[in-house]
Amino acid sequence: MKKLITLCLFALAMLAGTQSITAQSAATEISKEAIKQTKALSKSLDLEDNQKDNVYDVLKEYLTKKDRLKSTGTTNNTSLKKLDTKLLLKMEAILTKVQFEKYKTLDEL
Repeated sequence: MKKLITLCLFALAMLAGTQSITAQSAATEISKEAIKQTKALSKSLDLEDNQKDNVYDVLKEYLTKKDRLKSTGTTNNTSLKKLDTKLLLKMEAILTKVQFEKYKTLDEL
């Protein structure tokens, strides 16, 4: 009986560990994508260092929330539009007027 309980606990621990690894993997991919997009925007918009940091943070938050919506199956046009609108407002606060206008044209592509 002890062996059975030990085996069950071990299996449960392995399952929990697998979910943790999957979540860490998703977070790593999101960070990589945020870095990639930040570099592209930096090149296109000639961002300053503080803008790069802020853009990275906003993109990482956006991608994390978007991933969470997809993983929970609650992705719909309304929730994605709200998320996109929040991203646009945050980017407008970070960028200069000229940079933001250029960003909007890049975002439409």
